[in-house]
Amino acid sequence: DVGPDNVCTLRIFAGHQADVDVVRWHPNCHYVATASSDRSVRLWDVGTGGCVRFLLGLRAAPTCMEISPDGRQVAAGGEDGSICVWDLGTSKRVAHLAGHTGPVWSLAYSKGDGALLASGGADETVQLWSTSGAAGINPPTTSGTATTSTPSAPAPQATDAQAGSTAQQGNADGALGASVGSTAVPAAAPRVVAHHAPLSKHHTKSSSVTRLQFSNRNLLLAAGSFRKSGK
Repeated sequence: DVGPDNVCTLRIFAGHQADVDVVRWHPNCHYVATASSDRSVRLWDVGTGGCVRFLLGLRAAPTCMEISPDGRQVAAGGEDGSICVWDLGTSKRVAHLAGHTGPVWSLAYSKGDGALLASGGADETVQLWSTSGAAGINPPTTSGTATTSTPSAPAPQATDAQAGSTAQQGNADGALGASVGSTAVPAAAPRVVAHHAPLSKHHTKSSSVTRLQFSNRNLLLAAGSFRKSGK
């Protein structure tokens, strides 16, 4: 039975230099991702407690985070209205998405191949973005406000000495440097990286969007607090 008397601490993940704002499980449940006000995202091995990915690029404190269904990408939204996307196989930031005019409160990947990334925020909008490797989606020819970079082959391995330290080069096959059992974060297979491009923007009547969720049939539900417009 699970109860207060049976709860114990299994791991303490130490390394961030400021408050930890968001925590997410990796889909294979062997890793935990954390986003901190020190403007970094870290991926931790639950089995060893070690930091196996150290991701930089946030320009403001993180407000939300989500990992793609296949476990290859992690996206984090910030107080400045931007979204950063990293490839976990290479530790490279593959996109910086700018479209919101206020903090991004929620992110959600579509089910299956994660072809869509939905974002909602304080500007009372829900925005849809294509993702790299998005099957069946032809992104606009213009990259809009999104920028992409092509991942390099070797995967760096994070160090825990201090925030801001550079990652060490790890396994040549692009897999994470640490794994639990026989399961590891999927390595970045050679592929053409598609543009992370804006697809559409949807306005709410008068609500900041605080929660997004795709159903198993990829119907998107957005929730938020209603704010009556003054007249």
